[in-house]
Amino acid sequence: MKSRTFLLFFILSFLSLSTISASWIEYIEYDYLQVAGGADFVQDKIKSHVDIDYDVGYAIRGSIGMKWCWGIRTELEIGYRSSPIKDVSIEGVSAHLTGHLSHITGFLNIFYDFPSCWDITPFLGAGVGYQYETAELKGHNLKHIENNDHAVTGQFIAGISYPISPCWLLSLDYRYLPFDEDARSQVLGLGISYLY
Repeated sequence: MKSRTFLLFFILSFLSLSTISASWIEYIEYDYLQVAGGADFVQDKIKSHVDIDYDVGYAIRGSIGMKWCWGIRTELEIGYRSSPIKDVSIEGVSAHLTGHLSHITGFLNIFYDFPSCWDITPFLGAGVGYQYETAELKGHNLKHIENNDHAVTGQFIAGISYPISPCWLLSLDYRYLPFDEDARSQVLGLGISYLY
């Protein structure tokens, strides 16, 4: 009797979970995978008479996400950014140092796709995540110096997307990462998404 009761409870629980899962799936328009790349513009840092001048770098990222019925998208993003350090000046005098600044990042993003009468869809988004930062410096009379740091971070996103086929989507976006006091970044990127 107990085994039959347990079996009945198990079957009813499984059917309930299946019903809940199916009800959630009804609200999902599609899933997608995206890869993107672009230019990373790091704001020059001036602190305590030290001026760090950055050159334009690059950024790459990959993400997996879901588009919901209400114009909302949620995604998980993994990315990498690297920017050359062009020069370091101390009180206006060049220290003849070069190097690069790189970030490995992970974000949980949320977007809103605005309704549009055209094929182009504008969107806004924001993300919260974590980053691992590496700064490397070298010079004529200086051995290789490397400094690592990690912290919680965030980003704000604006862009447009355009469908090139029923399963493929192009996107152009701008991302602002203001929470790193040492290296605030602006990223202009081009991405392609596969919808499934």
